[in-house]
Amino acid sequence: MMEAIKTEGILPIVNPHSFSENHGRSQNKVYAEGPGRPTGGAAAIAMLIGPDAPIAFESKFRGSHTSHAYDFYKPNLASEYPVVDGKLSQACYLMALDYCYKSFCKKYEKLEGKQFSADDADYFVFHSPYNKLAQKSIARLVFSDYLRNASSVDEAAKEKLASFSSLTDDESYTSRDLEKASQQVAKPLYDAKVQPATLVPKQVGNMYSVSLYAAFVSLIHNKHSSLVPVNCLIKRSEQTPLKEKITDFCNDLQKLATRVKESENAERGNGKKSLVVAKK
Repeated sequence: MMEAIKTEGILPIVNPHSFSENHGRSQNKVYAEGPGRPTGGAAAIAMLIGPDAPIAFESKFRGSHTSHAYDFYKPNLASEYPVVDGKLSQACYLMALDYCYKSFCKKYEKLEGKQFSADDADYFVFHSPYNKLAQKSIARLVFSDYLRNASSVDEAAKEKLASFSSLTDDESYTSRDLEKASQQVAKPLYDAKVQPATLVPKQVGNMYSVSLYAAFVSLIHNKHSSLVPVNCLIKRSEQTPLKEKITDFCNDLQKLATRVKESENAERGNGKKSLVVAKK
C-alpha cells in the first residue's frame, strides 16, 4: 500500500523554511498475512496548497514528538515483511499524543494567557487506522486535562478518574481499567466532537497516513453547512463570533506526531474573509 502523503511532507510546503529535506518522500507498506489484513484499506489524497486558500494551518501552537521504538521494523533483510507489535504501537501512539497535546497546551497558555482543555475545541480529527483508536485518543486527552487541571472535568469524571492519578505515564498507556473509565468519561465528547470525522475511515479501513486526512474530509462533509463560509478559528477578537474550531492530531508510523490547529485569517483588502494553508 502506498503511503501517498505524510504530514511531515506537508509541513515543509506550508512552512518552506523548515523540514526542507523531507519534501517529496513517500513509503510503501507491505505486511505478511495476519489478523490485521481485514482492517487494511487503500487510499490516496491530493491537496492543493497555496496562499489565500479556504483552510489555514496555524503553526504557533504545534507540538511534535519523536522516539525510537521497535513496534514496526525489519530485522530480517531477507524478508520484505516487517515485525509488528500492535500493543507497543498503541502505547507509542498514546505517548506521542500525550507529548504533543502537552506541548500544545503549554504554548497555548503562554501565548493566549489561559489554559486549554478539550472542551475548548469544536472538533477533533485523529489519525484513524481503526475507529477504536480515535475513541482512545479523545479519552486520553480528557485524562490529560484531568491530570493538568482537575477542575476542567465534572464531578462524575473526577470520581471515575481519581484512582488512576497515581499511575506513571508508562503504566497509564497500558492500563485497561483506565482505558475503559476514560472512554466512558469522554463518550459525550467523542459523540459531539470526534464522531463527525469518522465516516470515511470507518468505511474504507486503515489508510495509514491518509487516515487523518480522510477523517478531515469526513468532518467537512458532515459539517459543511456550519463550516462554510465560516472560518475555522483558534482565537477571536471581541467583534468576531466564534463559530467553529477544529483540532486535529496526527501520528505517522515512525512516531512523528504533529499537532495542527485551524486558525482564522485576517480580513483581506476586499473585505472578504478567507483562510490560508500557507502563510509567507
